Amino acid sequence: MESGQGQPGTDLWAGLMGVPALGLRILAGGIVVALLVVAVSAFPRGVADVYAYFVQAHLDTWAKRRQLPKEQEWQQVRELVRTALDWTPEDPRLLQQAGRLYEWGALIGEAREERSERALRYYRASLSRRPAWPYAWADLAAAKARFGQIDAEFQRAFARALETGPWEPEVQLNIARAGFLAFKQLDRANRAALTRTLQRVSPRQLPELILIARESDSLWILCTLRGDQRVVQRACR
Repeated sequence: MESGQGQPGTDLWAGLMGVPALGLRILAGGIVVALLVVAVSAFPRGVADVYAYFVQAHLDTWAKRRQLPKEQEWQQVRELVRTALDWTPEDPRLLQQAGRLYEWGALIGEAREERSERALRYYRASLSRRPAWPYAWADLAAAKARFGQIDAEFQRAFARALETGPWEPEVQLNIARAGFLAFKQLDRANRAALTRTLQRVSPRQLPELILIARESDSLWILCTLRGDQRVVQRACR
């Protein structure tokens, strides 16, 4: 019995067989060119990703150890960031990493003011390219709180972080850090948002939240809002 349809690919093959040899060569050449364009365009991102991986490893280590880097180490990581940005200067992730790097740099050495301003500029640049990214909003809010810049931009960054990522653990902890540092200067809406955020933090995250509160002498806030949790009760004694 004959079928009304050919085997898979028959129509395509028949079509190609009907194309003149020159046309096939042009078609094949076009495919090769397209593949080369894709490969070339992806190459800078791949190189930048390698540098970004090592940058993030250093940032994570400093944060986990709660220990300031040495100036020489910081400068070495700065070179990694610069190289990565040379490859993909518009990458919002790399711009955010650069902001975090310069935020650390502002805590060491003598160029505190210059480095703190550069950190904020990098965070703003990242957000201009990815405005709905809660992690960068939280970074901006925490950095401004750490630098004592409790202004309208801080209040907006604080609010936007919680609007775009209210249930993200990293955002919650970073906003808690910002909120503890600027508690007395939070506007009414952000103070209420901080209260909700501290109540949302999962029990698993509470030990880290306690350390953050201690760093800013704000344990009393946590004791008031999460005093029903045993781990918090022990810290508040």
